[in-house]
Amino acid sequence: MKVVLALSVCGASGQDVFLASRSHPASITDLARASTRQQSGRLGGSTPEEIADKINGHLSSVAPQRACQAYSLEELNNLMRSMFPHLSQELSAIYDANDGRSRRFGTLAEYEQSWEKDAEHDESTLKDAKCAETLMLWAHHLSETGKVNFGQVELPTLPAYDASKSTSQVYADALSCQTGHAMKKGGDGTSSHQWPDWPEELHYKAMGHGAYPFWWTGFSHEDDSAPMEAWWSEKQGAEKFYHSSCHGAFSSTTWLDGSACYHLMLAPSETGTYKSYLYNEDAENGKSHAEGARCCTTNPSGSGRGPSENLGPAQGTFWKTFQDKGEVDFDGVYYKGKAHYYVMTGVNEPVADFWYFTDLDGKPVQQGEAGTGPTDQGYPSSKGHTIWHDYDPSTLDSSAIAPSVFKVPAECLSTTTACAFP
Repeated sequence: MKVVLALSVCGASGQDVFLASRSHPASITDLARASTRQQSGRLGGSTPEEIADKINGHLSSVAPQRACQAYSLEELNNLMRSMFPHLSQELSAIYDANDGRSRRFGTLAEYEQSWEKDAEHDESTLKDAKCAETLMLWAHHLSETGKVNFGQVELPTLPAYDASKSTSQVYADALSCQTGHAMKKGGDGTSSHQWPDWPEELHYKAMGHGAYPFWWTGFSHEDDSAPMEAWWSEKQGAEKFYHSSCHGAFSSTTWLDGSACYHLMLAPSETGTYKSYLYNEDAENGKSHAEGARCCTTNPSGSGRGPSENLGPAQGTFWKTFQDKGEVDFDGVYYKGKAHYYVMTGVNEPVADFWYFTDLDGKPVQQGEAGTGPTDQGYPSSKGHTIWHDYDPSTLDSSAIAPSVFKVPAECLSTTTACAFP
């Protein structure tokens, strides 16, 4: 599973059936920004804290700020009330229901009605949700003219996403800017290492479906299926995928010609950054560039096609950030029977929707993205390439993994070629 942990302030999915009467015209720049679904990287980050820090740093340069928790609930409601007449009709109409920048409600009256239920929620959690939603509306629903007319109004700071609060639907709607894939080497102490939490280390085989590398193939090979293998270690802070068939559509990846490739992702410890590499069999086998070894870096580079998105190892508790859809009948490549079904939808990222199935013991049987399940692929209506893989349950192995498995090939240590996620 990959990490997609960087974008701007995000909010709840919703409808755009009514727009404020004093809506200000959107400029060409406003409309272009609203139509863009990929972030430049300036406000990107590899952790919720880094994302919040970058966004707050940017906001502080354009508006006065006060700590979110220093506001009362009524102050936050009043801030929304005062902003609402300035929201742009043109901008709101651009965001569809699956876009994390869309509004929860079309009318102020509907927001007012929802606030009547505030007492049902934990106050601290509710403040975080209101701050995030207010900032999302300010960032994405006020035109340049609208921001000027709204004035230099004090704004709350954006709180960092806290997965422990995501059981609140209001909070989850307002702050679900991440898919929960931001492993820290050694773990964060929250995993039980008992299914459905992943063990400290896991090796498995699977059947992969869809184009791989999903971010570097153009829109081809969407119907491909090929065997794959993976090594995952919270203890060592690493995840390594082997795909038996890989394709590259751009000049720097012509070596991805349908043959096998590896993707190695390394997590930082408490400090540091993610590092990740895509390479071929010759690099894996220790050969030199002259002997055919090829590698490119897939972590953010600040240049190339994709400077902003980290591709990193999944947390062993990522499933907790998904919505539990209950028990369903499942018919996969390797597993058939009753399964637990989890989804995350409407994420304000290059990929919007994710799914995950486990057997009744909590062991994984299938996961995927850019859709909500194998019979609802989403592509092209969902953002990004639809990919998924069926785990082979007979291969799930939680034995210790040799550190050599995660050794960075020599070709990767010297490469200057980037093929980062866009």
